[in-house]
Amino acid sequence: MTPDDLRAAVAACVTGLSSVADQDWSRPAAGLDWTCLHTAEHLADDLLYYATSLAARATEQLKVWGKIEEGATNAQVIEVIRATGELFAVIGDAAPPSARAFHPAGLTDPAGYLAIGVGEALLHSHDICAAFGARLEPPADVCRAMLARLMPHVTEGGDPWRVLLWATGRGDLPGKERVSEWRWRIPVQD
Repeated sequence: MTPDDLRAAVAACVTGLSSVADQDWSRPAAGLDWTCLHTAEHLADDLLYYATSLAARATEQLKVWGKIEEGATNAQVIEVIRATGELFAVIGDAAPPSARAFHPAGLTDPAGYLAIGVGEALLHSHDICAAFGARLEPPADVCRAMLARLMPHVTEGGDPWRVLLWATGRGDLPGKERVSEWRWRIPVQD
């Protein structure tokens, strides 16, 4: 995946999250034990962690944690997500394809790390939006590319966003059992 794929995903997230910015984010995010605010903070932290890991070419887990200041408005939290997404995309722009960085799921290349960023951004933004009955509308091509990279075993056709939600236990597909366990597959692709 590319930095522009991440930018497109984050733009969709910002649009979706902005549609619920006037809501009370202390309620639980859909399907999670976390509040919407904690989920948004986790998302911003993920993007920061991925950016720093790729920039450092980390060989082990970095001890970095992004925390949203107490009292931040939902709109300010959304801006932090936008900014950390862009920071990660800029790092991705600068990283050569030969770069490798540690992720708890395994060592990966820039395209793999960007795919993880896309997945985390889309899924956690969905979790927040769904808590308020709002829908996230990510680009189909970005969802399709992310599935191909991180979940190549998922071969179901149809709307790639619905397939991604199903493959991560967040939705149903007709004729398919609900997924209860899943994980990213981030092998380096040559």
